[in-house]
Amino acid sequence: MSRERTRGMCGLSCADDCSNYSLTKRNDPKELETSAKQWSLEDGTEYTVKDIICLGCWEDDEKVASCARKCAVRGCARGKGVDNCGRCVEYPCYTIKELFNRYSASAEGMVQFLNIPLGTMK
Repeated sequence: MSRERTRGMCGLSCADDCSNYSLTKRNDPKELETSAKQWSLEDGTEYTVKDIICLGCWEDDEKVASCARKCAVRGCARGKGVDNCGRCVEYPCYTIKELFNRYSASAEGMVQFLNIPLGTMK
């Protein structure tokens, strides 16, 4: 897997910052069921295991969690045909800045990733 594909379009590390991605990779049905129940309690919406399974936001809709399917950053990047926000001529925009604020603990790594020059990712 390329370095770019281990991070979301926003720069979040899928393995480090996304519990859905990590649980999907571990493929433990009990953990996935527990997580779906926890998400349901926290969000007030009924989630199933299918709703939280995620292989990364660059995958097709049926392979990403429901939260990724609704993500404004993902929708924007896909709509503009860029691999990640750092490849967009409008970067940094309001949408990505809002996400940096939401994930402030991870923002520094996100910015570092998004500012990597083209052609240097392996």
